[in-house]
Amino acid sequence: MMINVLVKLTENDKRIIIAILLVLILLIVLVGYIGLLITRVMRWQGKKMDEMMHDVVVTKVVDNKRHFLKVARKKNWRRFFKKALVPLLFLIAAFALLFVVESVNNWSYNIFDNEKQGFTTLLFTWNFNDESIYSNFFGIRIISNWPPLANTPHFEWEAIYSYIFAPLFLIGAIWYLIQLQCLISRTIRMYKLSDSIYKKSLDTFNMNEANANNINNNQRDVNTTNNSITK
Repeated sequence: MMINVLVKLTENDKRIIIAILLVLILLIVLVGYIGLLITRVMRWQGKKMDEMMHDVVVTKVVDNKRHFLKVARKKNWRRFFKKALVPLLFLIAAFALLFVVESVNNWSYNIFDNEKQGFTTLLFTWNFNDESIYSNFFGIRIISNWPPLANTPHFEWEAIYSYIFAPLFLIGAIWYLIQLQCLISRTIRMYKLSDSIYKKSLDTFNMNEANANNINNNQRDVNTTNNSITK
């Protein structure tokens, strides 16, 4: 059955199948690498919680799980607000600029325009509305050809505000998202530490060993006392 279907496929259909498989493989690899990077960053950022809570735990300023979580939560949010202040300023500056420009231009300024006003004038853009690039594949409408170019990079003075807005927004947004990820990583680590440090468990407890240790300690005390009397 599968062989008959493959034989009936046209060369164009075969090219589409190969293109789809390549895109799927690239997406799987890309998602895998992104997931690996996020995992490593979260593990690295989670260790910051150890640094923040080390001294108060070792010195027993914090001596129970509830107190640990309270102090850790406060330190975590304080660090987040401190680190997220700069990216928030970038975002505020970007939207303040956009608000002023839109107000002056009667809310008709288009930051996504690729001809005169938008930051996309500096980018390559393609026309995905061209019907010639689509084909029907088993009744499904998919892209089969590379779309024609809609814009080549060019500078426009009218788009200067978009050129300023775009990097301000991107830097602020990405930076803020990174700090948000760090907050989540430290929060996860906070709960793991609270369980591991203050958890009461008898998994490794052995009553015979405990009794033996007590007998040895008592015998040591007796020997010390006898030695003192003899001297």
